[in-house]
Amino acid sequence: MEYGEALHMGTVHTRCSIANPNRRTKSAAIPKILVDTGRGYTWVPAPTIERLSIGREKKDVRFVMANGVMITRSVGFAIMVAALGVVSGRVEGQSSTGPDVVAEAVAHLPGREIVFRDAGGSGVPIVFLHAGTGSSIVWQHQIAAVRAAGYRFVAYDRLGSGRSVLDPRAEPGSAADDLQGLMDHLKIERFHLVGTAAGGIVALDYALSFPQRLRCLVVANSIGGVQDDDYLAMGRRMRPSPQFDSMPAEFRELGPSYRAANPAGTARWMELEHESHATTP
Repeated sequence: MEYGEALHMGTVHTRCSIANPNRRTKSAAIPKILVDTGRGYTWVPAPTIERLSIGREKKDVRFVMANGVMITRSVGFAIMVAALGVVSGRVEGQSSTGPDVVAEAVAHLPGREIVFRDAGGSGVPIVFLHAGTGSSIVWQHQIAAVRAAGYRFVAYDRLGSGRSVLDPRAEPGSAADDLQGLMDHLKIERFHLVGTAAGGIVALDYALSFPQRLRCLVVANSIGGVQDDDYLAMGRRMRPSPQFDSMPAEFRELGPSYRAANPAGTARWMELEHESHATTP
């Protein structure tokens, strides 16, 4: 499957293959370079080989590295760990207009109400997926840069986070299906997808399930839902459960060096986290 367009917001563009799952899995070796389990980056020796459960036939997907590190394996699967940010470049199309804080709206989908923010405009859409904490509001500082680059900004609250609501009588479905439903609701056929942390896991699942809808995929600060026993054991050593999971969100999501060096940024992050859960739609 060919993807003719790249997201001109990063500094490096490359192509790779990604497995398209059919609910069967197999093991595939990938080099382990850099992982982030929610407490900041952890460097791991490059020669070490771990195994990743993947499946489905391979499909071509274009990845973009934005000031970050790419992890690849020779047969084509790739996970990108990127320090997300708009650095340069524009695309054709009129930039979105309006305030840089986009009001939320609600998409009434079967069995669920998905809260989203859509800046509108004629630019190519970029859809942003938040971490396990927060909601669509955490992306508001990216809106101006996205518009200035000529893109259409879209973000939404995933079920279980923010203000989106699942009807208790409905089947829960999957996060990838929710994203697909929202894109159909907004009549967005093809788009760039950006997922950070837990949002990166959803982004990869969507790419595997609906590759024909993506122009490109960016996964930032995420281990990508790797289920290999060695990876899981390493994660348990780094963040013992349940003690770690009961810690405040800012402790779980922001590394100690960031909290120490950026008290203002930490305070703003905490404000956005609290705003994410302040009300219901």
